[in-house]
Amino acid sequence: MVWPSLTPEQRRKICLAIVGIWTELARTRFDAIGSIRMKKENPSIFYVGPLAFIPSRSENDIGPPNPARCGPFPTARTWLTAMARQDLAFIRKKSFNSQERMRISETLTLVSNSPQTHLDTKWTGPMTTPLAANVLRHVDLQFHNIIVDISDPTVIKGVIDWEGAMIVPLWSLRPEFLMSVDAQKGIPPDVYLQLRTLCLRNYVLAVPEWTKMLEATKEVRRLYVRAVYSQCRPEEEFLQKLMNSAASPLR
Repeated sequence: MVWPSLTPEQRRKICLAIVGIWTELARTRFDAIGSIRMKKENPSIFYVGPLAFIPSRSENDIGPPNPARCGPFPTARTWLTAMARQDLAFIRKKSFNSQERMRISETLTLVSNSPQTHLDTKWTGPMTTPLAANVLRHVDLQFHNIIVDISDPTVIKGVIDWEGAMIVPLWSLRPEFLMSVDAQKGIPPDVYLQLRTLCLRNYVLAVPEWTKMLEATKEVRRLYVRAVYSQCRPEEEFLQKLMNSAASPLR
């Protein structure tokens, strides 16, 4: 870990380099939601297949989601529906009780009745609305997964740990720059905040289509969080905080 030993200018440069990776991922486009897979019969051919997941660390989980229910999904509504149905959740030790099943049913109704028409739009090319764009997301783009040049630590040589990478709607992205504990080591709080602000400001400029859709997709991002926790009581404090945070990713 070279971050704590970097000079202020080196930290600034590496932050901008990290933003460059986030930007490149946000500029990709795919026609379905899922994960990149390789054809067994022809390793040179790649396609969008079922979503991939990093192994769960929860003691309540006993198995991964059923791949047959994990996509690929042609539209955001089909993806949100699978999520709300808990198809994308790890298999638990205990099955859902009657109240949890009722909440799941209520959330499915919310997803089905959402008036956001872009949720039903399939990405077919540049002429399609950006609201339907699907992009590649690295689920843990933090320092411990970034390899830098030994002679110049401001130059990124590679990014590792792509196992859980997935293709998701552009509107669902919430860049979390320098959020790991390692990023905060040895850095005064005000300097750390300045670096995070630098990252976010440059990302906003580099991916203007994401920025422009923030207001229009606020309720959809809240619905996304609700779908992830469809079995939970919607009034629970932790869920309300998550939904409010998702609705305003620039804060």
